[in-house]
Order: sequence, then C-alpha cells, then structure tokens
Amino acid sequence: MGSDARLTDRGPVAPSPTRELAFDLPLLSLMIETNDPQAVSAAVSRLVNALVQQMNFQLLRSGKGNLLRTETLKHGRTAIHGVALGDFARTQTKCEYFHTLHLAWATTDNAGRDLMPIAPADRPQGNPWLILSTHPDHIRQILDARAGRAQHLSSASVFAALGSRERTAASIVLAQPAEAARLVQSWIDYLRVRHPHMLQPDWWRHMQRRSDQARVTLGAGLQDDAAHPGQVRVVRTLPGWPAHGKLQEGDRIVGLDGRGFSVVSATKDLKRAIAQRRDPEQVVLQVERNGEAMEVTIKLSGTTSRPAPTFDPVGALQQLAQLGGAFSGAGYMVSEDDPHRFHAELVLQFSRTTRPPISSTR
Repeated sequence: MGSDARLTDRGPVAPSPTRELAFDLPLLSLMIETNDPQAVSAAVSRLVNALVQQMNFQLLRSGKGNLLRTETLKHGRTAIHGVALGDFARTQTKCEYFHTLHLAWATTDNAGRDLMPIAPADRPQGNPWLILSTHPDHIRQILDARAGRAQHLSSASVFAALGSRERTAASIVLAQPAEAARLVQSWIDYLRVRHPHMLQPDWWRHMQRRSDQARVTLGAGLQDDAAHPGQVRVVRTLPGWPAHGKLQEGDRIVGLDGRGFSVVSATKDLKRAIAQRRDPEQVVLQVERNGEAMEVTIKLSGTTSRPAPTFDPVGALQQLAQLGGAFSGAGYMVSEDDPHRFHAELVLQFSRTTRPPISSTR
C-alpha cells in the first residue's frame, strides 16, 4: 500500500511428540481503508458469528471437537477480535496448516494513534483501516509497526531507492525474498524428513498419470439400479464421447474388468474403478442388455499413453528458494507520467552485502 508497507511474519508449527521436525507457515493479512470503522467492524462480527454458528452446528452433530467462540483482546487501545478456526479444522482435515488458522480482525486509524496513550500532535490523521488476518499475533505486529514500535519496510534501502525517484507512484510492491526463501526451505526440509518420496520427480509423474486417469469419463448418464442393487443403469450416452455407440439406454453394467460394485453405491464404485483401471487405454464392462450378458470394450480418450508432464512443483520451489535467498529485499513500482504512458521500476537488494540496490527500469 504505497509507503504504508509492513514486515510480514510467519508462524511455526511446533513438533508433536511423534514428529522431530517443525516447519514454518505464513501469516496472511489484508488491510482495507474505511471511513466508518464501527459499521465495518459490526458487519464483520455478524458475518463471523454466522460462520461460527454453522461450524458449531456441524460440531454438535458430529460430537467432535470443542465449540468455537469469538474472543476479544486489547492491544493498546485497539480491540482485536478472533476465532480459532483450527479447532473446527482438526475435525475436517489432517492438514496442519488449517489446524493453526485463526480468523482475526481489528480496526485502527491510519497513523497508529490508537496504540498510544497520548497521541502526539504531529502524528498525521487519516482514514481508519480494517485489518483481517489468519492470526491475531500478526495484527499485533502490524499495529506495532504502524506505531513505530517494530521494523518498517519503508525504512529499508529498497524502499528508499524507489522513493528517491521524482515520480508519483501508482502502486508499489515490496517483498523480502530471502525471508520467503527461508519459509519455503523449512517446508522442503520437512518433506525431506517426513515424505522424501515427494522430492522425487518420478513420484510427481506417477501422480500426474493417476490424475489423468481419474479425469477420464465414459460420457454416459448413469445411476444406481434400484431394482438390481450393485448394478448401474445407463440412462443415456453423449455423442462424441467414448460410451456413445457402445452402451445403450437401459443397459445394466454389472462389473468392470471382472470386478463387481457395491450394493450401496454402485455408480460411485464404477467411477472409482474407471479411475483405478489396470489398462489406461480402455475398460472392459460386463453388461446385461435385454437379458443377455455381454462384454463391452470401450476405448478411452484423454488417456495417459502420452508422456506425463515432467513439472516438479517441489523442485520448482527449491529453485525459487535458491534464487530468493540471494535478495534480502525487492521492490517494484509503477508510476504514470501521463494517461498514455507508464514507468515501471524493479529494485533488488542483495543479501549480506554492502552493495547498493540494483534497479531496472522500463
């Protein structure tokens, strides 16, 4: 937000008794300028309360977890409200990132005057801000930075280099690539210890093949046959799709590649069997048509016979971490000289060096 940029932080996930390595997770915040903080805060509170009621209803139905509640803490003269969504997330997913999530919000004035017992007369006035965050601690850090009690990105040499140009900035983006690289490296170190197979390109190729197989569909309308549990009735087929001309309306599919289906959810079982088929090029369906048993072979389009993409997301993250570690700061500014022209500038600050920032303009 122009010159009003702050340092961001990260939240560690502490090791559990069964895990010997922790990793860091990002804390995310959004700041929105408002001219009516009371109304905005009240509206956010109503939305959060509605969300909490829905989650608590699910918790009561399942009998799992503790009921959520909104808590309010004071930081200076600012009230920080928050809900620990992680208590609900633990009943829904094993992903530890969601276990740490909060939904927190606060409103503050533009100059951080509300953090000071007596606001100095020379502090500039401005519109209040709504701060939304994934953790109340991050809001505290933002408020401290706004009050001058914590490190401020506008004091960084990257920002100074951008600000030295005699231009009016339309937008400024500041980043700390080295900090982001350390965050990403903590994820990679965790995977290396706990899930080393995810660091191998072959594993990602295998997952891509499985994903390709799961996306293949027959192109037929299917439903469980109520009169024949464990069988799937063909309602229709779609022209141009693999099943068209092979299956007919009223056919009953009783098996795939020699395997039958669940009497509870036959259609779901059929789709799962297609995704996990042995032959990526085709499936062999056991079908009953007008009282006659037959086998129908359907060639599948969009199969995995082509080479799987070699994109390795973890390898890409490793390369980004190596690149980002070289720069302690980065800034990008776009300014408009007139309605038909703009000026863009990128400034990079090397890590652990006294060299001045380098910049590129266009």
